[in-house]
Amino acid sequence: MPYNIQSYICNIPDFPVCEVHVLNNLPPDSVYGLEVHCASGDNDFGHKFPKVGDDFRWGFCGKPNTLFFCHFWWDNKDLVFDVFNDLDHCVHDGANIVPQGTTKCYWDVKYDGIYLGYVKVKILFLLLIMPYNIQSYNCNIPGFPICEVHVLNNLPPDSTYGLEVHCASGDNDFGHRFPNVGDDFRWGFCGKPNTLFFCHFWWGNKDLVFDVFNDLNYCVHDGGKIVPQGTTKCIWDVRYDGIYLGYVEGDKTYSQKYHSLLPKHEVHVLNNLSLDSTYSLEVHCASGNDDLEHNFPKVGDDLRWEFCAWSWTLYFCHF
Repeated sequence: MPYNIQSYICNIPDFPVCEVHVLNNLPPDSVYGLEVHCASGDNDFGHKFPKVGDDFRWGFCGKPNTLFFCHFWWDNKDLVFDVFNDLDHCVHDGANIVPQGTTKCYWDVKYDGIYLGYVKVKILFLLLIMPYNIQSYNCNIPGFPICEVHVLNNLPPDSTYGLEVHCASGDNDFGHRFPNVGDDFRWGFCGKPNTLFFCHFWWGNKDLVFDVFNDLNYCVHDGGKIVPQGTTKCIWDVRYDGIYLGYVEGDKTYSQKYHSLLPKHEVHVLNNLSLDSTYSLEVHCASGNDDLEHNFPKVGDDLRWEFCAWSWTLYFCHF
């Protein structure tokens, strides 16, 4: 059992036994419990619900390409990130927190964040590491700036529907968020030339997905007409008529509409031919991006699909 540390032995020469510990130090009187899902490409430990004071842990052979991630949920908060991807410092950006050669990695979940730590002479040293907690985020890679993405919910307060947002990059997935009106969902990160974050927005029957960061100078490649060069604080303001890109100058925020929120459209093809027809119906529908292939709906069937409609969206059908 790779997560039973006491009995785990690494039989691969030159590879160390490594450990990951997830400590639940949330308030004992919390209404909500902690849920954790940790996995690697080879092991999935399933969803765990450690009690306050518990130490959920596992051991493994540390190889150069070993990677474990964890997804944490507590109340309406959730976060997913790598908890092990580096043989020297637990995680690539852990060098300023744990000493070189640390193989016992502690992730301490507290009410104000998740702390990375290590053991030295039976004393646990912990430092906060939360990639979306901007106040505590530091970029320790020389030459790379700290960048921020802000998603502001400025939809009508009396709206029937709430805003749902899912933002992620190749390394971080912040899960599905439901910011209230007036909330600022935000995160900070080291801005590298290949850094890319996208967000998927849902509101009522409208949804839209696009990159919210892919350019170190203008937030996004086509943001040069909206934000000044060198903008590292990217503001995405969600309003009833669309999503605005903005920037902060002094104590003011300036923004322009970047995208309209797109309603979902549906196409239905109904087969109401005669039941005693000698021939059956064949339909082939497609667009420039989607090919629904050849379908053979029976009498009474409803062949249908939905999509987000841009001004140039076009579907055709061959019957």
